[in-house]
Amino acid sequence: MMTNYAEEFGDLIEAHTTYRHPDGAIVPSVTQVLSQVASRRLVDWSADVTRQGYDHRAIAEESARVGTLAHALVRAHLLGVECSLDHYSPNQVRLAQNAMRKFLEYCKWHKLEPLVLETPMVSEAHRYGGTPDFYGLCDGKPAILDWKTGSGIHKRHKRQAAAYWNLVVENGHPVESVRILRIGREEQGGYHEQRVGDLEKHFAAFLHLLAYYEETRGLDR
Repeated sequence: MMTNYAEEFGDLIEAHTTYRHPDGAIVPSVTQVLSQVASRRLVDWSADVTRQGYDHRAIAEESARVGTLAHALVRAHLLGVECSLDHYSPNQVRLAQNAMRKFLEYCKWHKLEPLVLETPMVSEAHRYGGTPDFYGLCDGKPAILDWKTGSGIHKRHKRQAAAYWNLVVENGHPVESVRILRIGREEQGGYHEQRVGDLEKHFAAFLHLLAYYEETRGLDR
């Protein structure tokens, strides 16, 4: 069975918002920084898929589209609005709706009250930007939630969540918990929630990657 790393790294393939520091400089996004870690496995996956006769670009694009739609469905539900499916294929809709069903199951057990949804933020202190999926109240307590539709929850996701945690706190919002919610696109199974501990450790790892990103980008200038 072919492992789909495009699904696993789908959030690293999508186009990103341009983030600007208050001094006007463009700063990297969280996912741009983390893509340094993912890129080697993606290259290996692409080569393997190509050897098997598949178009890795088409698979990656399909995966990214499904993830984008799943996020849009979740956002629309939380805002109480309709989500257009017009520009998605039947297969993309089917897979995204699998993820949505798992999110709705999560909502049966947890009350979510969004305060900030997919709002770009910038760290003035550390010079990076990001867009957390959800900041608000989860069961009455301030929390960050990050949705994942890929194959699992991995270390880089915890670094991503920690980077969002710093963004939210630096922008003046209290946080009591940071949670990664996997709502897979497969037919079977349910949701999986993982609370992220050791946030300072994961954020320190992210800052090391941010420093490396800045150093290597400088070499290309």
